[in-house]
Amino acid sequence: MNLNFFKTIIVCLVVISAHNSCNRVETENLGHEQVESIFPYSDSSNNGGWQLISTLTDEFDEPVLNLSKWTNLYPGWEGRFPSWFVKENVFISNGELLITMKKESLPEMGDNFEYSTGVLRSLESFSYGYCEIRAQSMSSSGSSAFFLNNIQADWWTEIDVFEIGGNADGFENLINTNIHEFYNPTNVISPYIIDEKTHFFHSESFSRDWRSDSSYHVYGIEWDSDSIKWYLDGELLRQESNIRWHQDLFINIDSEVIVDWFGLPNENDLPSIFYIDYVRTWQKP
Repeated sequence: MNLNFFKTIIVCLVVISAHNSCNRVETENLGHEQVESIFPYSDSSNNGGWQLISTLTDEFDEPVLNLSKWTNLYPGWEGRFPSWFVKENVFISNGELLITMKKESLPEMGDNFEYSTGVLRSLESFSYGYCEIRAQSMSSSGSSAFFLNNIQADWWTEIDVFEIGGNADGFENLINTNIHEFYNPTNVISPYIIDEKTHFFHSESFSRDWRSDSSYHVYGIEWDSDSIKWYLDGELLRQESNIRWHQDLFINIDSEVIVDWFGLPNENDLPSIFYIDYVRTWQKP
């Protein structure tokens, strides 16, 4: 192993240690030991009658990732060029899920891929419900993202709860949201290409007076047969009529290099870390 590898490990350990020492008190006050009685942050009195889905909920209090709920690779997708999903970049430390981004080339990475990053994807999908995470984005231009999606041969939809470039120039204070229907059973193109005839999307970005890479925030999505609602720290951020999103969807949390949006990461910002305190999902009976 070369000297640069050890330097990267040391930097990661220092960042993780400093971060945890500053934030664990706040995290521990959430009452993880009684998670069954915790309801969506925007509906703490549970007026909606939400019931927790244990298979799509994780406090990340175990020493290692629960592979009966999640996969740390994305089936059929290695990552967005020039970044590559590496399962070792998704791990649990001191009661949090961490997704790291590094400037490196590994033997398993494809040609000209220069950044390793990670993804967490649920093994189960669900249809309609409320899903939220408490997280702090990466402090780099590497994306920090939380989205629901499902790609099938005749149906591909996606709800982006957020895509954040925490330290990307011009994006430092923005929360970016989107909805996609790439195709449905009536207009599928095979083999698929991005086509304006089939790809519907509607994006909205919201500016805040704080940076998502310097503090934790709670991001939620409420999705039913009639509407889709985005929540930020318990407050309604955005609402759309649900005219297309009726497919079972999987939960995804990841980081990518998105060159044509957030740009290439500054190497001085790497390694960078996406911190996720919990994932919680509810449905109505």
